Amino acid sequence: RTATLWKRIPFLPKADAYCSEGGGRIFYPTEVSGAESYHGPTFLPQTYDGASETDLAPFGLREDSEWRQTMEGTAGKDGFRGMELVQSAATDVPVPVSDRSGLLWEFCRQLEAKGLIADTKGYSTCFRVNLKQQKDAQLFEELLSGGLVDIPSDLATSTNLGC
Repeated sequence: RTATLWKRIPFLPKADAYCSEGGGRIFYPTEVSGAESYHGPTFLPQTYDGASETDLAPFGLREDSEWRQTMEGTAGKDGFRGMELVQSAATDVPVPVSDRSGLLWEFCRQLEAKGLIADTKGYSTCFRVNLKQQKDAQLFEELLSGGLVDIPSDLATSTNLGC
């Protein structure tokens, strides 16, 4: 989840890029001191062994807008509401999956119509189907074996070990 990444960034070593949602969103560090045009959150890295002064300097994030446009082609724009770096009254309320446009959310609704429970909270470009959340484990196994639905060719799936 992007929100989880944002909470963990202060505890991670500074990186050239941060990816969330299985690579669906990409963020780059940006300087915040003296940057009057930056209006997003400021991250304050926590001290760790071997950290330099530069590593511990506060920084902001900017989203890779080209990559986001690519993702919007499949995931639509609706899922980003409520998950923006800069919140406003117009963007702070997430759009329910039932109202989201895009192939990704059509597929999610298809799985839900089959009886699966999808975890969509905090996601813009993906969702999770976790065995622990399912009422019918057999249905979940059928999904994993490829017998439940055809996955649209423009989407990709992954499986977390132990989930």
